[in-house]
Amino acid sequence: MMQQSGNIKRQPLATRAAKKGAFRGGPVVSLPADLERIVACQKAWREKLAACGVAHRAYWNDYSMGKVSTEAYESFQNSYRECRRAQQRLREATRRALKRGTRQDLKAISEWEKTWRKAARVSCYWCGKRLSGRMCHADHVIPLSANGAHAVENLVVICPECNLGKCAKLPEKWRRQLRRRAQKHR
Repeated sequence: MMQQSGNIKRQPLATRAAKKGAFRGGPVVSLPADLERIVACQKAWREKLAACGVAHRAYWNDYSMGKVSTEAYESFQNSYRECRRAQQRLREATRRALKRGTRQDLKAISEWEKTWRKAARVSCYWCGKRLSGRMCHADHVIPLSANGAHAVENLVVICPECNLGKCAKLPEKWRRQLRRRAQKHR
């Protein structure tokens, strides 16, 4: 049975596919050289999706039955939150850089941040306090608001107290404020 589309008569897809060697009106001369690799990748992807689906269903079945411990769930939530915060920081930094029209090497910045975040102890650039890498903040020596670059050369690791105190101050003004604080505490 023929189908009509406008003035053109077309054969059903099954009939066209049944013709051996026919593909869009001509014979298939050669297949892609890497067809085996493509098929293998597709198969691996389907298996990976199936495994993820099984794990996901098992987790939620256990969760709905009350078998998942609260510690495991909180651990999952904490790691998820940490990952989302890192993604958000990256998005915000990218947005600010694009807004200012500067170029940046996000991969280098990301690698730099990973190195000190994983460290057991890190020293604050401004006050020298030692903290775990997970507790520290990244700070621009010359603030973005003062046309500082969002680059590894302008970034330092600092403690949360210094980061919250420094805000968008230039280095000279922040050093003076740190000296005054140190004199008050003597």
